[in-house]
Formats: sequence, structure tokens, C-alpha cells
Amino acid sequence: MQVRFKLLDAFKNIRYFSTTRFYEGYVFNPGFVNHINKNLTVNDRTKLSHIYNIPLSSFVFGNQTHSDHITHINAKDKGKGLYRKEDAVANNDAFICTEPDICPVVFSADCVPIILFDPINSYTAVIHSGWRGTLNEILLKTISKLNQLGSNSSDIICCNGPSAGPCCYEVKDDVFQLFNDKYPHLHELILTPFNNQWKLNLWELLKYQALSSGILQKNIEISEICTMCNSSLFHSARIHKDKSGRNATGIYLIPDNF
Repeated sequence: MQVRFKLLDAFKNIRYFSTTRFYEGYVFNPGFVNHINKNLTVNDRTKLSHIYNIPLSSFVFGNQTHSDHITHINAKDKGKGLYRKEDAVANNDAFICTEPDICPVVFSADCVPIILFDPINSYTAVIHSGWRGTLNEILLKTISKLNQLGSNSSDIICCNGPSAGPCCYEVKDDVFQLFNDKYPHLHELILTPFNNQWKLNLWELLKYQALSSGILQKNIEISEICTMCNSSLFHSARIHKDKSGRNATGIYLIPDNF
């Protein structure tokens, strides 16, 4: 199974991916988690490079911390974290790139992976947004940084990949209270009572955030694939727990001479 977005497929100057749990019948896990040794991770990253025809040396990885930290990367960052987690961009959950031949990557296993693309300026971004990142509005902050670099929100394409959906994403009272306090006007849209707990709808909240930043409805695409419902196809931290691998999401701006 390949995760594709019609909005992104319309552009021939980019390559992008949002990976699944298996490739050619084997477990595919390009994150440095739950592999016997790091060589298996690098092997899967090499496969990723071959599958999408993206140079392995162009990948950039970060050490994600469920923060709202955003890094604007350039050619000097290529290869960071490729062979060792310790060499990845520290304490970072979103990348912005304004140059070609660089492929920023985020990992997820129920959190929401987001791809942004400004086709006018050829700017790219990827975001890892779990409930903490969404509460801290990492999507809004990334779009704001793109605006500062010259992007118009109305030009930006926003695509949200597979993640825990409103059908499955249970949260406890403490998390409910945080979202209810910050978004009381969205209570019925993003919070649903369930078994004396709550289910959180990050898909709708991130859509709301994208629209409030000026991104157009027609430029938003949500995969609506729940990683928990489809844990046979996607890594899911809530289903597979400490045995979960990671799904990878990235975008690559093809250089003119490629």
C-alpha cells in the first residue's frame, strides 16, 4: 500500500512519501526503534531512497520530542541522523526547506505527519504533530515561518498523513481539559465522550488550524486513514506498544539538473 495525495501528485518537481508497515512482504521500519541493530534501519532507509528515487545523502532526520520546535534546514544539514540517531537534528519536530535536493523526514506511529508545499516559491516542510504538538500549534507556527520567508498561505498545500483517528484516539481527563480550555468553541468538533473518557479528533483540529492560518479549503487533503484501525498496515504505538516501529514521511524538491 502506498499513501498518495492528489494535491501533491499534481506537481512534477517534488517527490514525497508516507510509508506503511510493510514493503515487499517484510516489516519496513526506517526509524531507530525496535531494530536488532542500526544496520537494519540504514538498510530500510536505503530502500526508501531507491523506492522514491531520492539520494540517500539528501535525507535529514531529527530527534523528535513532541515539541513545537521548527528547524529551517539547508544543504549543510544533508545526511544528519542518517547513520546515527545521535547525529540527527536535536529536539525538533518540524523541518522547513527552501532549497532543492534536500529531503526532510519525520517519523510517526499514531501522531499526525504533515507535508506542506508552497509551489510558488518551491518551499517544503514536514511536521510531526501529536496531541502535544497540535496543542502547541506547531502547524500554525510552521506556516507562520513560511509566511516570514515569503510564502502566501493561500498558495500552500497541506496534506495530513495516516494517524490515530477520531474513531480510536482516546485521551484522559487531563488531556481533555487542556484542549477544552484552549478550544472551548470547538468542543463538539474535536472531543467526543467515550467509556467515561474522551476521543480526540486531531484531524479536524489540524484542519481548523490550517484554515485559520489562511490555507484554502481546496488546498487541504487529509488521508483519513487511522493507524490504529489499520495497525496491520501501519506502525501504531498504541496498538503495538513497545514493539512499534515508525512510519516515515518526507518531501523532496527535485533539483533542475536531476
